[in-house]
Amino acid sequence: MLADALLEPQAHRRMAMAARATSATASDGNSFRLLARHLREQKDSLATQLGAVLTVALSFEGLHRDLLYRFDQVLAAGYHGPVRSKAIEFAGRLGSLARRADMLKRALATPQVKLPRSVVVAVNAFSLAVEPVVRAGNDKERALGLIRHHERVQMGKLDASRQPKRPWAEVRGTRSWLLVAMRWNAGRPGRTVTG
Repeated sequence: MLADALLEPQAHRRMAMAARATSATASDGNSFRLLARHLREQKDSLATQLGAVLTVALSFEGLHRDLLYRFDQVLAAGYHGPVRSKAIEFAGRLGSLARRADMLKRALATPQVKLPRSVVVAVNAFSLAVEPVVRAGNDKERALGLIRHHERVQMGKLDASRQPKRPWAEVRGTRSWLLVAMRWNAGRPGRTVTG
């Protein structure tokens, strides 16, 4: 919907008016919150819908950013070679993932505004895909969930030769849940953390 708003004259005008009214010149969370609030306060349905879409986008970006932060921690743990998943410990508050996922669900469940179906379907699909990571009971489950989600995402992408992209990290083994991080390091001699 936001992409359409930039192309559709009426929606484009609403977004431009809101940007001017809020002096939102930076592309950051505070500016988008101001834009969303200003749009929701307007008396027409298009502006209200655009404001609701911005609110969903902000919640989505917050959750996505936290997931990427956790994934970076998994990659860093295995930078020097294979590492067992139980050796991975996440820094920072893990409750933020569940809180952000709940915020996203609340943003989608706005009864007074009918969100575009394309937005609802895409965001619900993302929420369902990351639910095992968000609700994981411990660091090992969360690390494994992140890697599995990453593998699924990479399978949906194609490289320059139109072949499926390989994951950056993968789970190997069934009994020890050996996590091979940084696949380009997997064949190099290095330390294995067994923690």
